Amino acid sequence: SNLLKFFSNSSKYKREVLFDLRDSFIQKANEVLELAYNKDRFKAINLVYKRCPRFGDRSMVTVGYIGNLRKFIANQVCQEYVNQTWTRGMVNLTPKKSY
Repeated sequence: SNLLKFFSNSSKYKREVLFDLRDSFIQKANEVLELAYNKDRFKAINLVYKRCPRFGDRSMVTVGYIGNLRKFIANQVCQEYVNQTWTRGMVNLTPKKSY
């Protein structure tokens, strides 16, 4: 990303500030997802699945993957979404019985 290139040419202090901000946003995002999950599991999963125009019509999980945000992807809500997606894909791959 252009922002990361800009900070890579800057001082070490600016890079540390950028990474601290990233970690802070990840922590806040995880807290929001945990609150949503505790209130309504299905809506929380839909929240990470829904595509958003602000993110280039990508879902939050996709943005987390692109940004290599492992702490966000490791969140229980994201993991459940990934598990459901994987299971749904495996169902489509199972051979159908023909009689």
